[in-house]
Amino acid sequence: MDNIVGVITSDEIGFAYWIDREYKDKEDDISCLFYNYWNSKEGFIKLCKKLKIEVYEYPICGTCGKSIFGVFGFDKNGKNLCYECELKQNEKAK
Repeated sequence: MDNIVGVITSDEIGFAYWIDREYKDKEDDISCLFYNYWNSKEGFIKLCKKLKIEVYEYPICGTCGKSIFGVFGFDKNGKNLCYECELKQNEKAK
């Protein structure tokens, strides 16, 4: 199914809807999960491959370990930073 996507976050794995926004000249969106998968990440990836469903894995913040659901920055070592951790890093630098 081309409107279903496998989603992996730092604390959830499951299936969501792939929302086409091309008609608005925007990037696609991914809905919240409608089905949680309770086994391993590797097993989920294999299942998606078998079902021919694309998998999207959200980037992880290199500081706090949370998934990043939007734009993000990088620290001086090139690790991903979520918005909150980037703010904290900038406050320390002042």
